[in-house]
Amino acid sequence: MRHEGTPGRAGGGAAAVAAPPGAAAASRGHRRRLPRRRRRGMVNVLLTVAIAAIVIGAMVGIFITSGAGLRTSNLQTTITALAAEIERAFANRREYAAGDYHDFLAPRMPSNAQRGAVGSEIIVTPWGGEIEAGGGATVGTAAASPNRFWIDVQDLPRAACITVAEALLEQTNIVSVSVDGTAVTTNALIEDNCDDANDNDVEIVYRG
Repeated sequence: MRHEGTPGRAGGGAAAVAAPPGAAAASRGHRRRLPRRRRRGMVNVLLTVAIAAIVIGAMVGIFITSGAGLRTSNLQTTITALAAEIERAFANRREYAAGDYHDFLAPRMPSNAQRGAVGSEIIVTPWGGEIEAGGGATVGTAAASPNRFWIDVQDLPRAACITVAEALLEQTNIVSVSVDGTAVTTNALIEDNCDDANDNDVEIVYRG
């Protein structure tokens, strides 16, 4: 004779083998936590990566800024050297002759300011714009003058335009400084006229 299972007894009916309500959900919800030392190590790695990214970004910014500053400094050296060579070339003459001074003075410039084949060099800025020079008080013309000559520095970026023009204003042997044809007599005017494009011309008239 078969006996029916008694509810609640081991080996008995469905109630004896059924899992308690919510047991499966509790089992699924349980996750093994990482050891504290491992969690701390992961946090340290993330912090190190974040700090490294900040440092690299800062170094890139410094490199870009210092590179632009070096090019501007090289340009100022070239302008000073060109003005000195013009004065030296005409030291024993009664006037600054009409002509393109950059043509015959290019070979005397620093090597990093020259471009072109030997005998046909041109004077350039570190950004590739040309530097021209001539006699007279009007930039871009070739006129004889007893005491004036000019230098035209072409296609400068805004930052270099501002730095170069502001430094030129402080020199006592300079009659005038212009940016893209507009005379500038203050730093504020320089900042207003040096635009964001890389096509700023700084024009200088010297007192010989």
